[in-house]
Formats: sequence, structure tokens, C-alpha cells
Amino acid sequence: MAEIIHRTSSQIQGPLLIDRSQLEALDHILQEEWSRFEDEFEKTFHDAVEKEFQKERAQSWNKDKKDDQLRASAKENLKNSYEFRKKRQCAITLTNGSVVIVPDIATAFREPELQDKELSGFVAGLESCGGRKCYVTVGRRWTELEIEVAPKGDYFVQQTFTVLKNWQNSVRPPAWQTFWRNWGFMVWSIWLMIVLFSSQIIDLQHESGAKSDYKHQASELVAGTNGIPADKQSKAIQLLLANAYNIYPQKTHSGMPNWFFLLLFGGFAYCVALSFKPDVAIAIGRGVEKVRFWRNYSKFILITTPIFVFATFFWPKIQTIIQNFF
Repeated sequence: MAEIIHRTSSQIQGPLLIDRSQLEALDHILQEEWSRFEDEFEKTFHDAVEKEFQKERAQSWNKDKKDDQLRASAKENLKNSYEFRKKRQCAITLTNGSVVIVPDIATAFREPELQDKELSGFVAGLESCGGRKCYVTVGRRWTELEIEVAPKGDYFVQQTFTVLKNWQNSVRPPAWQTFWRNWGFMVWSIWLMIVLFSSQIIDLQHESGAKSDYKHQASELVAGTNGIPADKQSKAIQLLLANAYNIYPQKTHSGMPNWFFLLLFGGFAYCVALSFKPDVAIAIGRGVEKVRFWRNYSKFILITTPIFVFATFFWPKIQTIIQNFF
């Protein structure tokens, strides 16, 4: 029968704006998993002690020792062994590079040293006997949240992975936010291309209007006559030269459409706004205000983006249709 080896790690990309309720939920999950780890540790440890006791009891040089003495010796030896180490801790990294070690996230909320500090990430983990372990890692360097369990093929830790994966999904950023974080720098290039393209369109429209005006004036010169009167010949020559050499009236500032100024100046301001992007904010210490700020800023970007696009590209056309209709 084929054996299925399940995934033991999962990563999501930021930005990561983790508030207090989400941290408390993670801490609750780790506390429950730690209780499971402890129960499993006690069972495994008890069986190992009994096995070690039976092994020592069979040795001839231990015949004079009491059972309680041998069990206590076996327990002490196993407790100090690498195989039966166990640990629960949370390593918090600050923006200045310092690392603060606390037992759990709940302790971090109450730690006085963290109240005026800003976090750049943390690693919360559990380790128990048999190489069983789980880690939740949040880092600013790669703006990534990773969960990992070991060993592979262990159903016990696979259950831990499942509940941690559900928590990971609960803090996963929206797709548009991840796109903004990874590709926001492209907005400057897009804006410049649109401005250049729009200016060329406006120039073509201006030239087309000028040519149409030249044709209209020429039609008036020759209308109703067998030729061009002497007093209008200079005007005719001027129109011929202007049309032949593409000489058009200078475009005035007032001749530019309003939507172009909105695109030019509003687009520049919007590119600046999109250049400021969230990465990692964790609601401990000064991170509480940072999470609140970036969530509000993200809402601002989400709401104003479609408004700006509509006002710049669609509303002028709709306005023209309405004016022509009425």
C-alpha cells in the first residue's frame, strides 16, 4: 500500500499585519498543542523509563539495588538526554537587531521591555521527544510567514500542522495587497507611459482640429466664386503653407483637457502614495499603532484607487455623452 507523506511546511508572502487578537489566537493554539506534546511526552518517557529499568534490572551488578533506586536513576539519565529534551519559547526580534526570549506570546504582551519597542519578527516554537517540533516564523527580511513541523510522516505533528495552517490562512493578506507589495514599484512606469501616450493623443487631436479649421477656412475662400479674390490671396497662401508644413497654432494652457491635469498631478501624488507599502507589523509594543496605521492606509488605497481611475479615464467620456445628449 502506498504511503502518503503530507506537507510539513507552508509559507505565505506579506504584507503581514498581525493584530493582538490574531496573536492571542496563535498563543492559544500553541498552548493546546503544548498540552498534547506534554501528554505524549509523559507516555513516551514512562515507557522509556520502564524499558531502561528492565535493562538495568537484568544486569548482575544491579542485583543489590532496589527497584525505586534503579527507576530513579533511569529517569534521571533519560531526563538529561538529548532525545528527551523539551522546550517551549518565543524568540522576538526587534528592529534594532536585539532578540528577546520569552516563554510564550502572552508573556510578551506583559513584558515591560517590549512596550516601547518595535518588532521585526518572531519565532514561536515547541520541541518534544522523538524529534517532534513545530515552529511559526514571521520575518521582515523576506516579508514571509512560515509554519513548519517535524518529523515527516508523523501523524501526531501533522495534526499540529493542520491547526497552525488554519491560523496562517486567517492572517493571509488579500491578493491585491500582496500584488501592491510586490509590484507597486511598477506604478511609476505605468503612470509615465500613460502621461506620454495621453499627451500624444492630445497633440493629434489638436493637429486634427487645426487641419479641420484650415479646410473650413479654405472652403470659405473659394465658396461662391470662380477663383480666389486678390484681397484674399495672401490668406490662401498662408493656409497652403500652414497645411503643407504642418504649422499649427500654439497650444495654450487653457486648451488642455481637465482630465489630463488630473492624470498628471493626481497621478504623481498617487504614485507617491503607492510607493509607501506595508511589510511586517506585529501588535506588540509600538507595533499596535503600526498595525492600525497600515490597515487604515490600505483601506485608503483600496477605496481611492477605483475612484481615481474612474474620475480620470471614464468620467470625462461619460460627461461628454451627457452634454451631447442634453
